[in-house]
Amino acid sequence: QSAAADEKLLGTLHHIVFVQRVFTAMLNGGAFDIQQESQPATSLAGLQERYAESHANQRLLSKDLTAESLTRRVENPWAPDLS
Repeated sequence: QSAAADEKLLGTLHHIVFVQRVFTAMLNGGAFDIQQESQPATSLAGLQERYAESHANQRLLSKDLTAESLTRRVENPWAPDLS
């Protein structure tokens, strides 16, 4: 069985990119459609697209970071007790 057809692996990769996208949205203060983002990609190619998009968004976020912006409190709407 190839890795591209391994459902457990695809599920793990989806979880990783999902969490990256959650935190990027929280740090950007942007909207996050949890229902849509919770839907797993139907292929390895779909996951690759999500990773590429997430990486680009993280690069944009990181280029604008400052010492002051790193002190900002970030609220987690899905786990407020962790904020």
